[in-house]
Amino acid sequence: AMNLLEQGRRYLHVSDLPSAIAALAESAELLVKRYGANADECAESFYYLGMAFHEKHRADSCVLDEPFTYTIRPLSLPSGDKAEEEDGESEDEKNGDEEESEEEDVSEKSTNGDKVDSVMGDDDDEKPILELAWKMFEQAKQIYESQNLPTLFRLAEVELESENFDLAIEDLQKYLKIQKASLPPDSRSMSETYYKLGVAFASISKFKDAVRSFESSAKIVQHRINILK
Repeated sequence: AMNLLEQGRRYLHVSDLPSAIAALAESAELLVKRYGANADECAESFYYLGMAFHEKHRADSCVLDEPFTYTIRPLSLPSGDKAEEEDGESEDEKNGDEEESEEEDVSEKSTNGDKVDSVMGDDDDEKPILELAWKMFEQAKQIYESQNLPTLFRLAEVELESENFDLAIEDLQKYLKIQKASLPPDSRSMSETYYKLGVAFASISKFKDAVRSFESSAKIVQHRINILK
């Protein structure tokens, strides 16, 4: 499981997102089976799997008109007629006139979906990939709750993109509190958190709070510029 986690992180680093999702989902599945979903050992796999889903959503949203959905299939597929039918469907798709990118999407969904099923549950046949990212970050957040890790920030980014602005503000403020206690005053990371917080406030028309957040972000950047001079 740990080897799969490391593989997934390497794939994520080079932006091979389908391979990252496959490796990280299998890592999370194995760790959940061994330790349980709330164990500390599972947190890192949940976090990086959420990151992979989030980056996949961002990549897809740049080129697709409709939201990407990720098929969740049963963990153990039955053999026999059903498997043959699925193989037949796959064969038909390969022989059709669909573009190569569409074939890759089908293959990716069927390959990676098996591995996330036991982690995500099977209440829906298809889930938007952004929802999967949110659920992975939420699970990691529960484990990491009191630790100084960037889960809250990534979760807040997903919440912003999902237009859950109140939740985004809550998580960004929690993360900012952690940053203030552990980072230098010219931290670029803290400036980015203030900026995201400003975006969230502006999105719900809390413009005074938004201005204060943007000013705090700019102040940190200016402080860093002064230090570098």
